[in-house]
Amino acid sequence: MTLLAHFSPVDIPYMWYGVPIFFTLSGFLITTILLRNLQKSTKRLLIIKNFVVRRVLRLFPVYYLFLLFFLFAYKFLHLYLWKPDYTIYFFTYTPNLLIAKKGAHYLGCFEHLWSLGVEEQFYLFWPWLLLFSPSKFRIPIIAAIICIPFISIYLNPQATKTGVFPFHTLGVGAILACLYVRQDAAINWLKENRRWIFGVTFLHLLVVLILFNDSYRWWYLYRELSLCLCTFSIVLVSVYGWKGIAGYIARNKQIQNIGVISYGIYLFHMPVPFVYRAIASRAFPSVQLSPWVFTGLCFVLTFILAALSYRFIETPFLKMKRYFVQ
Repeated sequence: MTLLAHFSPVDIPYMWYGVPIFFTLSGFLITTILLRNLQKSTKRLLIIKNFVVRRVLRLFPVYYLFLLFFLFAYKFLHLYLWKPDYTIYFFTYTPNLLIAKKGAHYLGCFEHLWSLGVEEQFYLFWPWLLLFSPSKFRIPIIAAIICIPFISIYLNPQATKTGVFPFHTLGVGAILACLYVRQDAAINWLKENRRWIFGVTFLHLLVVLILFNDSYRWWYLYRELSLCLCTFSIVLVSVYGWKGIAGYIARNKQIQNIGVISYGIYLFHMPVPFVYRAIASRAFPSVQLSPWVFTGLCFVLTFILAALSYRFIETPFLKMKRYFVQ
């Protein structure tokens, strides 16, 4: 969905909703990992240390090599995709703050990095909040955090266009994780009724999107609430398995391999058409590709780069966790 949102030569509505689905999934996975580790050990500081080490080895190496490449290309290869004030924000994982300051368009082909910044900021405080809060207060605390983005959206509806306040979608994933790890009557009810819950929340979101009126602030709030309910149900069904065509796709090994390299796909995809055009304009200026052929080429190049990155950069660093994780 995200690649189509950025590559497609025609506008496909709401493809950018792939990112909120990712946030809900991330909130679920991260919270599940932390709570399950807490069930096995009461050494909270060790759990946090191991969690941070795994995240650093998984995300940092390829991310910083990516940044260094474009910074080097800007200074020495005349590839002017980088701007001097990117450096401090990108290297500190705070591009979402730059978007809030200057707008999403200012980041050009690096606009997508805002979501990676939000993820890292989430990782900084979430383990501490989750592991050191009383278990009976976890869901109420998460619910209170979910309210913060809604307040921000009401005060500034345009915030939904930049995505700088996504903790509501992260939060609903975290609530699902709390119920999933707890394994009480609530999660059993959700499991048994997951298909109709998904159907209702999905159709409800479609109706809201059709009727949406940007003249009223409450519509922004209701749209985001509808989105949260839908992404919650998508992750819920995914946890317990899809059936039919969706289940076949989800179990397909090739599709699962795309999931394995998905971090690289997301990281590399936006600069790919910009870099290609810069190279093509110098190497073969007479070659003109049709819009859909160019879209297909961008997909292929992105997947190749992500596969190479996973094989030669990400995997070697991931193997190093045995030296640091106890």
